Amino acid sequence: MKKYLLSSLVISSIFLIVSCNENKRENKNSEIQNPEAFQDDISLKSLSKRGGNLIEELYAELVEKTPELKKLETELETFQETPSETQNIFYNYNGKSTQFYGNATGFANQITDSLNKKRVLDLIKKSNEKYDSESKEINELVKQISNSQNSIQDNHNILKIVLTISLIEKYQKENLPKKKQFLETIAKQKELNKKIIEKTPKY
Repeated sequence: MKKYLLSSLVISSIFLIVSCNENKRENKNSEIQNPEAFQDDISLKSLSKRGGNLIEELYAELVEKTPELKKLETELETFQETPSETQNIFYNYNGKSTQFYGNATGFANQITDSLNKKRVLDLIKKSNEKYDSESKEINELVKQISNSQNSIQDNHNILKIVLTISLIEKYQKENLPKKKQFLETIAKQKELNKKIIEKTPKY
């Protein structure tokens, strides 16, 4: 089936933004090149302060500095409740029929005359099948809304990763620790270990 127009627009926007980001990567301003999220060390402690999600913080900074992203996020936020609200129209409608046929079957099973019971149960079954047939198309559209919403969520996550991965790579390149301090620490460890051994009586 064809995807909803909004889903297509969101996905198209994602790839457009990613494309623009690649083309302008060398011309990013210093604020985006040096995210606030990287002003302290990336540690378990600092990540805990951010709720454990550095990608969300980096992406939020990009959104604040990128009009196209801010517009997209506003659209997504505005549309957030629409899919479930649309689906609930059918769920509420369908619930009445489901309840009716359940109640009707319960009543029919109380009929003591076996012939009449069978006739009524057949009547209920035919009516239920007719309803299922008539509501099948709407039911499929409800499922499509769920699938399209999952697709939007997937692509939204992809967007966040693609836009922020260059930031972490830049941070990694520019902030790789020098070996000197590590080598000095190891040397001191060896020195202390040697002194401990020298002070230890034979055993």
